[in-house]
Amino acid sequence: MAVCVMICFARSGGTILNQCLGSLPNVVMLSEVNPLGGGWGGEGKDSFTTVKEQARHWYQIDLTKEDFVGGVVELEKVCKKLDRHLIIRDWSFVNFVPYDVNDWNPPNRLLTLEALEERCRVRPFAFVRDAIDVWLSRGGSMEEFFGDYLRYVTAILERKMTVFKYEEFCKNPGAVIRMICDCARLQYSESYKNYVGFNKVNGDVQTLGASRGARQGEIKPLPRKNLAMNEIRRLDRNPNMIEANRLMGYPTSYHGARGHKQWLKGWMVGKMMDNSFVKCLGSVAKRAKRRRNIKEYCRAVRYRIFNRKFNSLAFSAEIHKTANIRNPENISIGKCVKINQGVVLWPGHEKIVIGDYTGLNPYVVIYGRVTTGRYNMIAPHVMLAGGSHNFSDSNVPMKLQGGTAKGIVLEDDVWIGANSIILDGVRIGKGSIVGAGSVVTRDVQPYAIVAGNPARIIGQR
Repeated sequence: MAVCVMICFARSGGTILNQCLGSLPNVVMLSEVNPLGGGWGGEGKDSFTTVKEQARHWYQIDLTKEDFVGGVVELEKVCKKLDRHLIIRDWSFVNFVPYDVNDWNPPNRLLTLEALEERCRVRPFAFVRDAIDVWLSRGGSMEEFFGDYLRYVTAILERKMTVFKYEEFCKNPGAVIRMICDCARLQYSESYKNYVGFNKVNGDVQTLGASRGARQGEIKPLPRKNLAMNEIRRLDRNPNMIEANRLMGYPTSYHGARGHKQWLKGWMVGKMMDNSFVKCLGSVAKRAKRRRNIKEYCRAVRYRIFNRKFNSLAFSAEIHKTANIRNPENISIGKCVKINQGVVLWPGHEKIVIGDYTGLNPYVVIYGRVTTGRYNMIAPHVMLAGGSHNFSDSNVPMKLQGGTAKGIVLEDDVWIGANSIILDGVRIGKGSIVGAGSVVTRDVQPYAIVAGNPARIIGQR
């Protein structure tokens, strides 16, 4: 019978796997032991850090050997007689991170395996997690952590041991437990599901509130902790993180595992729960927080940002993120206006006023002095040219002669067909229709239907 050794770095899900394996039948599980010392739980808790202490207090097995290797070898013989399997959760952290038990000079080797292989048969496996999430959970210097973690990963790969991933374990714990049992030649049982009641363990489960995994009370994937954009850029350029994750088959960037949109959603949820941030956004954000409605909250944020820039902006207006808007202080947008992708609004020193319930479809271009009424429909690729260049002096380049802006006015309930051009100085009357591809150079009377180049009346509504 061989000793099964679980290699696991701190904050990699080792505690919950420790509980699951310890809940299996006929298992003696030692937790966070190492030739350099042993781990512990929370302050004020009974933490047994040596092989001898854990055997006596957890399994009522009295050992005579005090040292690590001697204790493991003696305990393995006892387990063999009792027909039990011995599993050791290694305190791998102290082999690679400067700490008091290693005199702040880690050996950067897997000491438990080196020590036991000379005295007994060993079946090791590693339980790893995305390096980014380990660092986010532990904190500390990014440069120091990823240097230590890369050495840990390298040591695992040099041993060519079987590797199991925390993320896969969270998605399908039963399947991973079964594979670990096959690897370690353990008896698989559904009893691992009773892991919450297994307390023969050292780790964050003993410290209330110490980790999100311990608090949630079930095995499921944890969302990645949010990080400021400047920290994300630093993280994504860290060569040790990139190499460690590459070696273990993980994405090599912060957003790689879930995408930027999901990160942004997580960031917005965090801000939605921030009372001080919600307070400055007003009543709409407060309502969104109560309903946990991210879409409504995002609208409140956009409105708060845009409203400070525009001359006026109704909260119910929708502006696509790809809209090209210049001089917003000269733009007024009414309620329920919808501005689609690629729309260009360039008032310059003039004024653009978009009336209530008006829709600007994709790639509409409006520049100069333009005023639209209510309920207007402006189809894709329409141009409203509310200004023109001066060209009277042939001795001066037209570009240097300045311009004029008589302005364009669209009254209420106007429909402009796709690819039409409305020139400066035109007034289009209420209820009129401009056919697709038209060039309008003169005023259009109310309820007229015009088309052509130049546009002429072809009917009445």
